[in-house]
Amino acid sequence: MMNIKSYLYIILHTLKVVLAYLLFYLGILHIIKYLKLRRSSLVLAYHRVLPDDDRKTSFSHDGIITSPETFKKHMKFIKKYFSIMDITEFDRHINHNHSFPPSACLITFDDGWKDNYTHAFPVLKELQMPAVIFLPTEYIETGQLFWQEKMGHTIARLFESNDEGAREIISSFGIMRFSEWSEQKRNNGIKQFVRDLKHKPYDELLDLQKE
Repeated sequence: MMNIKSYLYIILHTLKVVLAYLLFYLGILHIIKYLKLRRSSLVLAYHRVLPDDDRKTSFSHDGIITSPETFKKHMKFIKKYFSIMDITEFDRHINHNHSFPPSACLITFDDGWKDNYTHAFPVLKELQMPAVIFLPTEYIETGQLFWQEKMGHTIARLFESNDEGAREIISSFGIMRFSEWSEQKRNNGIKQFVRDLKHKPYDELLDLQKE
């Protein structure tokens, strides 16, 4: 059974969707877009484009993951209502202090995940839309994972282990209760736990991964 908080979330989400549709079809969003982007550009920052099956095994936060189907819908919408720029054109406007064309938009990807090529690139190629990927060059050909992914997979393996040392580490993290949850719920809990670690200094995060 759903609690009151869940019902409120569903009601608020439904109201937001209804309001968004009304603003769009009444043309109000188009007016806002025109006023906001008269001399500036929208920059879209994507991270990962993953199918549902891959999403379940990933320890990237859900907030940075888009499904291929949703991504394609985004791109079709952007192509229809915005002026897509490539990075060279965008850079020229920035460096020469030129006004951007109406409804200008730059599509970007952070981190250079493989799925940018396997799932996002085919959509961009099909729709003939340029995009730029910001690559973390120190990771290339190292086989290393970003600390969030590495930490998530490491903790998941600790839960799968029967070793007493693994249980002690889990206990020190204060997440022993996760062991009573289903695998999917536990993985979601691990994602949230790792996300909450982001405020810690990077050196401390590295030490945690070594434990």
